[in-house]
Amino acid sequence: MKVLFVCIGNINRSQIAEAAFNRLSSDDRAVSAGLRPRKAGVMLTEEFHNPVEVMREFGYDLSKARIKVLDEGEARTADKVVLVFDRKNMTDVPDYIRDRSEVELWDVGAISDAVPYEEYCALERKRIRLIEDHVRELIGRMG
Repeated sequence: MKVLFVCIGNINRSQIAEAAFNRLSSDDRAVSAGLRPRKAGVMLTEEFHNPVEVMREFGYDLSKARIKVLDEGEARTADKVVLVFDRKNMTDVPDYIRDRSEVELWDVGAISDAVPYEEYCALERKRIRLIEDHVRELIGRMG
């Protein structure tokens, strides 16, 4: 089974979910993408160090992760699509995803770019734990 995690920029929420799913699932695979990434194709570490550093604390290596833009073909071939962002962003979701029955929303909040580094890290740690809990629950439902 293929799971697609989608957030706005593909710089932390969906990347975290993809990494957690691929670590915790023995049979299925996940990919991630962003609805509106600012730097599609760029290595995550080149532009956004904070998520990579905080994920490393949890044993995840995102040093080779690239920022990806949502591809309609990839979305259509996914068995499950998980939107990992605030409910207010639902208006940005393309119809080819919104109209599917295999879509769910994980409203895990957002972290402002303007928060100080230590506060960002504390908030990101909480969000990583929340996403990991969601991933475990999803894997359990998938059997």
